[in-house]
Amino acid sequence: MRNKLSFSFIALLVVVLLGGVTGTTAAQSSGQAATFVGYYMDTFCGAAGKGADGSDVVNSPEDHTKMCIVACKAGGFGLSVKSGDAYAYYPFDKAGSDISIKEVLNKSKRDNGFLISVDGVLKDGVITVRSIKEANVF
Repeated sequence: MRNKLSFSFIALLVVVLLGGVTGTTAAQSSGQAATFVGYYMDTFCGAAGKGADGSDVVNSPEDHTKMCIVACKAGGFGLSVKSGDAYAYYPFDKAGSDISIKEVLNKSKRDNGFLISVDGVLKDGVITVRSIKEANVF
């Protein structure tokens, strides 16, 4: 039973991560609505490629801590999406950052590893958020 559960979890995680990559690529070229899956990130650390908490947000965004995200919240938020061997960061529009505070930051019980699903449009490197929620694959 444990092996079946582990395999199911891994298969689901692969589908979620690949869906995020595919959605990002399609949305970049078309500017159409898509669903993006990745890790919740503050703009300060996402743009720098390294968390103020010392985490490597390019290779391991799941290690980025809630304490750091809260400390750096003044710059807004976005999504780190798997792109090849690393993660690429896409900031949210201002309204999307505000939505993310209510729907992820204030509701989540996690201390790190904020895997989220975002419905929106990626245009000129910024995601205009329509809805956002924490992904419950763990």
